Amino acid sequence: MNNKNEMTIKETERIYHFPKGERVVLKEVRKIVIEPSGTHKIKTADGKRHIIKSDWLSIEIDGEENWE
Repeated sequence: MNNKNEMTIKETERIYHFPKGERVVLKEVRKIVIEPSGTHKIKTADGKRHIIKSDWLSIEIDGEENWE
């Protein structure tokens, strides 16, 4: 059984905020897979892949996606 949540998206920027003031900034996010563990697997427009562990505190998103 596949419990992954996979989305094709178009975001200008996504910023993950972590404890101790650390942050990760990703530009031109095009695809995200959310694992059951909460880990985010992200692909950016330049073809790079990123893995963000689920210990983030918040996310800032600048993009065209509708949250409704």
